[in-house]
Amino acid sequence: RSGTGADTGGWGESSLVRIPCEHDRVLDAPLAPGTYTYEVRCGYRDPDGDLVWSRGVTVTARAEQWPSPVEELSVRRHTDGERVTIAWRPPERGDGLLLPWTT
Repeated sequence: RSGTGADTGGWGESSLVRIPCEHDRVLDAPLAPGTYTYEVRCGYRDPDGDLVWSRGVTVTARAEQWPSPVEELSVRRHTDGERVTIAWRPPERGDGLLLPWTT
């Protein structure tokens, strides 16, 4: 991979890094937020036993910084018994959002 992540682990901006992979997938983790380009090639042995690489394909992906979790969640029932107040401390990164859920 090559990338322009905030922290490339000492490789520097736009550097090339080999990523170990399975025969049908790769997991590149942990990954700092940023844009990364992956080049996938297949290697095989020719009749003389030399390793030959395919032309390969490239794909670009973006790693995002995940939002912080909502903390200090509380639920308070009103005295009328028909309403509740749901409150939380706002996350350090991102927004808190309440989604209606029915059972």
